Amino acid sequence: MKLSKLILAVLGATVMSAGAWAQSSRDLVIISPIDVKPGKEAECIASWDKAAMVLREKPGFKSARLHRANASDARSNLVTVAAWANFEQYEAAVADPQFRAAFATEACSPNSSPYRAVREIRGSAGRPGNPTDSGFSMYGGSN
Repeated sequence: MKLSKLILAVLGATVMSAGAWAQSSRDLVIISPIDVKPGKEAECIASWDKAAMVLREKPGFKSARLHRANASDARSNLVTVAAWANFEQYEAAVADPQFRAAFATEACSPNSSPYRAVREIRGSAGRPGNPTDSGFSMYGGSN
C-alpha cells in the first residue's frame, strides 16, 4: 500500500471518528491497526468481540468500531477506532486482567495509539442556507 493511501486511510478514520461518532471533541480517540495472521481473521474478530464486551462496561468507554480494509494490499486488514473519555480510563481498562484474558489470542495483535481531534470537517448535506458554515471545526488552538 502506498504511504499516501495509508495516511489518507488513517486521516479519514480520525476525522470520521472524532466528529461523527465520538461524543465530543474532547474524547480520546484510540486507533488500533491489528496485525492478523493469515487465515486467522475469524478468530481475531471473535477475540475482539469478547474484549469489546469487557471494555464497554469500563468507566470512560464511549464507543468502538472494528473496520475491515477494502483494499487487499492494506497494511492492516482490521483497524479498531474507539472513543474514550480520557487516557487514564483507557489505560486502566486495557491493563485490566479481564480485558487481557478476553483478547488473549495468537491470531492477531493490535497496535494502539491515542489521538485527540484537532480538526473536523462535516459534509455540506443538511446545511443548506448557511453559507458562513465552512464545515470545519478546530480544536485546541491553531495546530
